[in-house]
Amino acid sequence: MSERLQNIIDGINDGSIIFVFYYNLTMEDLFTKDIDGTYFLEYLLRKRIMIPLELKEELKTNALAAYLYCKNDQSIFNFELSEKDLFTEFDGKKLIEHILEKRQIDKSIVENIHENLEIIDLLCNSNNYFYLNYLSQDIITKLITKDNNGIYPIEKYLNNKRLIEKIMPSINDINVLLEICNRNNDYDLIKAVKARMLITNYKDDKTILLFLLNDKKVVPDCLINIPEDIIFIKYLIKNNLYDYLKKASEDVLLMEVDSGKTLLEFLIDKGYDPEIKYIYNKKTISILYLKQKLNLAKFVSDDVLLTPVKELFSDDSLGDETLFEYMIRHGYKLNSSRISSEKLLKICYLEQRPDLLEEASISDLLKPIDDTYTYFDYILDSIANKGLKIRVPSCPWSSDVNEHIKYYTTIAKHDMMKYIRKIKAETLLEKYGDKTLLEYLLDTDSDLTLNKILSDDLKADPDIAVILKNRGIVQKSVNVSKEENEYTTKYIENINNHLGIGPLPEEGERLLNELKLLFLTDGKSDKALITALTAGYRNALMNNYDINIIEIKKLIEIKKENKDIFYYIKNADGSYFSPSNGSIFCENANTNTLLHETGHALHFYTADMKTPDDYQEIVERARENPEVLAKTKEYAANYRKLINNITLLVEQRYDSFFKSYYSPEKVEEIKKNLTKSKEEKKKEYKELHIPDEQLDMILSDMYTQEEYIDHQKRIFIEDNVDAILRNEFGSLLTIGDILDAIYEGKLHSNTLKDNQGEAICRTGGHGLNYYYATLHGFDEMIANFAAISKANDAKEKLKMLKSIVGDEVYDMIRNFYYQDILKINLEENKVYGGKR
Repeated sequence: MSERLQNIIDGINDGSIIFVFYYNLTMEDLFTKDIDGTYFLEYLLRKRIMIPLELKEELKTNALAAYLYCKNDQSIFNFELSEKDLFTEFDGKKLIEHILEKRQIDKSIVENIHENLEIIDLLCNSNNYFYLNYLSQDIITKLITKDNNGIYPIEKYLNNKRLIEKIMPSINDINVLLEICNRNNDYDLIKAVKARMLITNYKDDKTILLFLLNDKKVVPDCLINIPEDIIFIKYLIKNNLYDYLKKASEDVLLMEVDSGKTLLEFLIDKGYDPEIKYIYNKKTISILYLKQKLNLAKFVSDDVLLTPVKELFSDDSLGDETLFEYMIRHGYKLNSSRISSEKLLKICYLEQRPDLLEEASISDLLKPIDDTYTYFDYILDSIANKGLKIRVPSCPWSSDVNEHIKYYTTIAKHDMMKYIRKIKAETLLEKYGDKTLLEYLLDTDSDLTLNKILSDDLKADPDIAVILKNRGIVQKSVNVSKEENEYTTKYIENINNHLGIGPLPEEGERLLNELKLLFLTDGKSDKALITALTAGYRNALMNNYDINIIEIKKLIEIKKENKDIFYYIKNADGSYFSPSNGSIFCENANTNTLLHETGHALHFYTADMKTPDDYQEIVERARENPEVLAKTKEYAANYRKLINNITLLVEQRYDSFFKSYYSPEKVEEIKKNLTKSKEEKKKEYKELHIPDEQLDMILSDMYTQEEYIDHQKRIFIEDNVDAILRNEFGSLLTIGDILDAIYEGKLHSNTLKDNQGEAICRTGGHGLNYYYATLHGFDEMIANFAAISKANDAKEKLKMLKSIVGDEVYDMIRNFYYQDILKINLEENKVYGGKR
């Protein structure tokens, strides 16, 4: 590199040069390297020095410059690169690969490629499927042109559904596509082609569309999302394909198809009820009214709902009543779309329809009806006092702290914290300006915050406790220890190792091994969870072989069909089955929990989470039955006694252990750790602006060996009680979960009362916040039944369940599980029984 260029670099480095416009730089200068092989251009790019305009114009067609821009994280948006440039190699990779790696791809680059089919692989491998929409017609033509072996290049991609969906609409040669489909016996390949291509003739006067529908049972995308193509629509009418037309969008339904008649009118006249997803157009309402089909209007835009019916129905005698008021007063069933207009909120209140506010945002619901009462108050009152069954709206997404304050204090004022998800400490400790949400809540209403919003667990959080103590609020039982309690894990492993000991028939051993291997080799499932699952099923086979071997076969079948989505995953945030991704997440390897969550998975994969047709009526009869309530109370009292006895047993059993474990040496070790923790916390709590002397006093009060040991004991006792309860009395726990589902979470949330108004003891379950966010509790009934039926004491506990809930509820759950999920003929298989 020349002395002149080196001087410029030195000036840039020491700050004396910030522009290079007056140094008469040339292209040769820009591409001069130093001793390390770094281009002068790179120095300018790294230091964000503006390139002279005349050089920038020359650079935009230079492949090396584009590479250097990419390498140094500079935009190549204005570059004009040829296809040859894009496929030129730099540093072992093509320029296009560098562009993709740096996420600088855009549609103009893809459109400019005409020869290199490799662009398809590059886009797919970098997960840039969107840009397949911009492939040039030359590339598309190459894809459907046979090579020397008589193979179409597109056949390489037939298993890539995302790619096929993107490319098919660009292909115009239907004969080639049909040839490929015939050769591969896969007609799903042409689902995404353009509608017009499908109404061309195939053979024997049959169009391709009819051939796909009738002969191959394939429904093309254009029948799911019907295009605004009048020729295609008239073809569907001519061929009586009304079941597809009735699902068309509002815009398509308002197209004229016959003598000035819209498709909407035409379908209604033919006896078909269109399934209109959302109504934005007033004309749609006018037609539905004239055709006496207003019941088809479910989701309607705010503007249309607020339009006077005299305008919509062309009848001045109707006055100023809005469509919304008209539909409510005439009993039409409106779905609760996201109402945001304050006028609609007011109408819901005046017409006493809180159910229509379920999807409204909390920002809108916090608007006042009068000086002291909001729409949110109205919803909460309706849930608590008028039997409204909707979920409590979620907390605000807004960054406005006042909304968060109003949200939590309003719920607390109504004593309904149990109806929402538990607040996490992180939520309360989030900063808004110079204060946390917790501090704002305490400033707004200290009593409400301490007595209603903060649970004992939250108060024990050290980050919350320090804020409370700074305000002089006495807070005992602070969680300051850090030791992990390994007892629970070892206890569960020991239980699992002793499950189902003994020989099984050859078929049972083979299927258990197959089940285990399928999950252990899928790359995602957790070994400990799968070992526990198979231990649970081994034990179940020992108790009832004929039934459980069918379930194992079903589970193997599900895994094979869903191998890329169905996993058992270790998870720190509780245990659950996720329908959104098809996997089971578990906190630990407890077999009862695993079999419960597997029950959810079976329900999802084999019965699509369906419920019996008469579910609501059956459960309501049980809920209103005083005998069921009395037996539930008796069960809950016995359950509470059991927990108290287990707790006492654990406390007594380990009292001497605690004394010996926390020796003088151990206490000294704890003191050292606490001193270190205290110093770390002092730095962390600086942002709370607590005076140093006061903070020292607070931390000294919190971080004591007594507090540490007390917390460790609490963890030990709670975890042990939970582990014993789940492993030794798991089927008893699941009965409580089923009862909680019948009473919509009130049993677990401790709000269920007997006929004399006395509170019934709390049991296991999911609680009010869960059941007010879901449509029903049948999913939990099925999952719990799945777990009980595999327990060692299944016969006894199922008999107990039946005696509490009654024959009707029990038979509904039992029959659905065995017949609808496992597809078992109960007449041919015994529900109980030992080894075959």
